[in-house]
Amino acid sequence: MKRISLIAIVLLATITAWGQQEPLLTNYQLNYFTWNPAAAGSAGQWALRTEIRGEWLGFPGAAQTQNITLHGAIGRVGLGVTLINDLIGPEQRTGFQTGYAYMLPVGDNTLSLGLGLNAVKYSLKQNEVTTNTPLDPAVLALTGAWNIDMAFGAYFYGEKFYAGISAPRLLQLTKIGITDAIHYSLMAGYKLHSSDNFTFEPSVMLKGASGAPFQYEIDAKAHLLNEQLYFGVGYRGGKGNFISALVGAKVLNKYHLAYSYDFTTSEFQSYNSGSHELMLGMDFNWKPKVEQAAE
Repeated sequence: MKRISLIAIVLLATITAWGQQEPLLTNYQLNYFTWNPAAAGSAGQWALRTEIRGEWLGFPGAAQTQNITLHGAIGRVGLGVTLINDLIGPEQRTGFQTGYAYMLPVGDNTLSLGLGLNAVKYSLKQNEVTTNTPLDPAVLALTGAWNIDMAFGAYFYGEKFYAGISAPRLLQLTKIGITDAIHYSLMAGYKLHSSDNFTFEPSVMLKGASGAPFQYEIDAKAHLLNEQLYFGVGYRGGKGNFISALVGAKVLNKYHLAYSYDFTTSEFQSYNSGSHELMLGMDFNWKPKVEQAAE
């Protein structure tokens, strides 16, 4: 029998009991579409992003997250898709999330309303799990199962201010006796310009789900050199206390590179080397060709 990490199984059971929490990303500030379908097209051009996160490195069964996101706008319609792959202990979660948004001008600002369709496949590496009952049906039911769900979001933004609310898992699906809870998150931020060479951007995010501890995040970024270089710090509280640091750059006004590191202030930090997250991205303009009618 292979060696099983009991702690990893506990982590898996905890996440399942909380309705399969949404993936955690410190760099959410750099790609709002990852948490809100209404943010599709809000970048002003097509935005391609890939994110890789290793959580609690050095800890058995630690979570890993990878995703690739593409979103943009055609007229007032925002469209986007995210390919996701999450691992924690013996559990794997793969699939895609789509987003559709309609953008309404409100003075100099924009109000965007969005819907999302999520298709996620849950798998379990059964050779890494030992149960008291051979071929436990509860374990077998987690292998290869697809869940289809929906999300809703609203996003209000302008040149300086932005705020949004999102709610994934609207259908509250039930699987092997466990019902997904509706997750919700609220976020707001403001850009304080002092010059072309310096912009200060504080932001806050509130997150919750039935049966899970309430979470909040307070972040601040400093943009330098006409927003071509930025640094940030953050604090996440509620379910543990975490401090994060972020550094990033925008190259040739189209390529993005960012790295963040976060660690907990609790005793748990002595059992891991923190969480690392890398984001790569590219912005580009694209407009569908409209064929002229034959004369």
